[in-house]
Amino acid sequence: GAAAGARGAATEATRAAARARAAAQAAAAAAARANAAANRAEAEAAATHAAALRANSAASDATFEEAKAAEAAQNAVNLANQAASEAMQSQMSAERTRAEADAAAHEAVSAATQASLALQAASAAKASSQAITQPANTAITVVAPFAGQDIDADFVVLVAEQARAVGAEQAAAAERRAAEALEAARLAQEAADRAAAEVKPAYDAAAAAAKSSAAAARSAADAQKFAAEAAVDGAAARAAAARADQADAQAREDARKARAAANAAANNAAIAGRAASAAEADAAAARSAASRAEADAAAARGAADRAEADATA
Repeated sequence: GAAAGARGAATEATRAAARARAAAQAAAAAAARANAAANRAEAEAAATHAAALRANSAASDATFEEAKAAEAAQNAVNLANQAASEAMQSQMSAERTRAEADAAAHEAVSAATQASLALQAASAAKASSQAITQPANTAITVVAPFAGQDIDADFVVLVAEQARAVGAEQAAAAERRAAEALEAARLAQEAADRAAAEVKPAYDAAAAAAKSSAAAARSAADAQKFAAEAAVDGAAARAAAARADQADAQAREDARKARAAANAAANNAAIAGRAASAAEADAAAARSAASRAEADAAAARGAADRAEADATA
């Protein structure tokens, strides 16, 4: 009975060892699958991290371009404002030149009118001088025989000479004023001609300044549009980088968990392997014990048979 019990125990221990080995093999297979999953998760995490680095680099470049575009837009706006101010000043200068030309023309007309009046006055003064000179000459001629003898004749001569001198002086003064008026009219006309000649270049300059202002305004509008587009691109790139960072963090966490699970599975497989080895050792020991028990039982039966034979003899 003892040998049979030992053999039954050995058989059960062998079956338990087989089950333990199967469990260990299953644990090893699970550990291998977990390790493969961890490797895939780590590879995906590395790829996601590389993508995040590229996204952050792209976001940095987009932000830099956004800043450059904003600065260029501001400079373009400043230039457009400056061009608009210069165009306005050029237009105002042209208007002033036009006003000065009109004033010079009016002054030339006024000077010409004054010169005409001065000429008329000179003619009148000359006629008046002649009207004075002729009677004076007549008086001097009439009293000439009595000059130096008759005090009245001397007085007449003196008065006539003074009248002739006054008339000549008035005529000369009138002619000088007429000459001055003519010179003033000539200078005024020259000034008017110069002013009129400056009007067209002034308006041409104003037109050119206005054209430059319009071009600067268009450039500013284009620069502002480009800056707005760059701002949109920069915001999109930063948002993409933020999402890539989140994906990177999640992938690293997933890889960490997968590696932890693989390590746990490997540890479980090692424990199961050690348990299977121990069960197999126990089964071997049980089988050895059963064999010894069976050998002892056989020896006991042999001894009993011999004893029984001896007793019979």
